Amino acid sequence: MHLLIVPSEYPSKDHKLGGIFIKEQRNILKNKIKVGIIHIYLFSIFNLMKIKFLEFKNTSKKEKFYRISFLRLPKLKLLNYYIHYFFFNLLFKKYIRNHGRPDIIHAHFSEFTVYTLLKIKKKYKIPYVITEHSTDFLDGRFLSQYNQNSFSFKIVKKGFEEAKYVLCVSSVLKIKLKRIFNLRNLFVVHNFTKIKKTQYNKIYDFIFVGDLIERKNPLLLIKAYKEYFKSSKKKLVIIGNGKLLNKLKNYIFFHNLKNVILLNNIKRNEVLKKISQSKIIISTSRYETFGISLIEGLSYGLKILSTDSGGPRDIVTKSNGLLLKRKDSTYKKLGYSMKKLSGLKINKKKIISQHRKKFSEDVILEKLITIYKKSLKN
Repeated sequence: MHLLIVPSEYPSKDHKLGGIFIKEQRNILKNKIKVGIIHIYLFSIFNLMKIKFLEFKNTSKKEKFYRISFLRLPKLKLLNYYIHYFFFNLLFKKYIRNHGRPDIIHAHFSEFTVYTLLKIKKKYKIPYVITEHSTDFLDGRFLSQYNQNSFSFKIVKKGFEEAKYVLCVSSVLKIKLKRIFNLRNLFVVHNFTKIKKTQYNKIYDFIFVGDLIERKNPLLLIKAYKEYFKSSKKKLVIIGNGKLLNKLKNYIFFHNLKNVILLNNIKRNEVLKKISQSKIIISTSRYETFGISLIEGLSYGLKILSTDSGGPRDIVTKSNGLLLKRKDSTYKKLGYSMKKLSGLKINKKKIISQHRKKFSEDVILEKLITIYKKSLKN
C-alpha cells in the first residue's frame, strides 16, 4: 500500500512543534507501508517577520518529503484554495515521477486541503480520507465566517462528503461535524503517543504544555497558582510560545512567582522529559478538539486536571484526574482543584495501562491501516 499524507500543519523551522503529531504518525506508519508527504505551507502574514526561517521549497527524494511555503492571503479564502492546489499539483507530478502514484491520500485538517483533494480525486481517481483537528468547528468560528450558501461552506461540505472516511480526533468533534454537515462517514480515531520507557525523578508539581494563546488560556493557570500556591514550595512549569508570552512573563515577575518556570523554544525530547518530571499535567483551554499533552502525561502516569473544553472528555476519567465543568472554569475553582488533586492518590500503573489500551501507537496504527484497506476495497 502506498499512502500520501497531505497536512495543513507540519514541523518547520519557524514552528518546530507545529503538526508534530502528524510527523510522529507518519514515522510509525512508514514501518508498515510506503508513505510520502506533500506539505503546502500557507503561512500567516505575521510570519513574514520570520522570513529568514522560511524555505520556499524543501524536498527530499529519499524521505519522500516535498514542501512549498507561500504566504496565506488574509480574507481571501477562495484564492488560497487555488494557491494550495496550484503548488500541490506541481509537487504531485514530481512526486509521481519519483515514487509512483499513491493508492490513497490522507489529509490532516480540511482547511485549504479540501479543494485540492476534490480536484486530485477527479483527475487521478485516488480515494482520500480526512482527519479533522480544527477547533473552528467547536468554538463557532467556522459557522460565523461562512454561511451555508457560501462557496467555502459548500467546498468543505463536498470535500467531507467525497472522502471515504472523515476521522475525528474526539467524540465531541464528531458530534459537531455531524450537526453542521449532516455527514454519515464519520469515525473517531484519536491521536496517539508512544509508550514511554524512560522515567525521571519528580521535580515539578504541575506542568502546562501548549501554545501561549487566548484559546489555551494559560493566564488562568498562573492566577490559580498565585491564589493557592504562591507561598508554597510547589513548582509549576509552563512550556510554550505565542502571543501571550510577554504578558505571562510580566505577570510572573510582577507577582514575584519564584516557583513558576516559563520555558519556550525547547526541543521535543526536552518537553517529554519535563512532563515525566512532573506530577500533574494541566489544560486550561476554552476549546480543544483533543489534548495531545494530556495523553503524553498519561503515558508517564501523570494525573490530569483539565477544563471541559470538549476533547478532554475522551481522556479524563475519575481514575486518572479531574475534569472541570465550564461553569467552574474560574481561577479559584482551578486552584482548589489543583490542591485537591495534589492530595489524591492515583494508581500510576493503572494510568499508564489506560494510555496503552486507548492511545498507544499500536492501537491507533491498527485502526488507520484498517481504514485505508476498507477505503481501497470500497
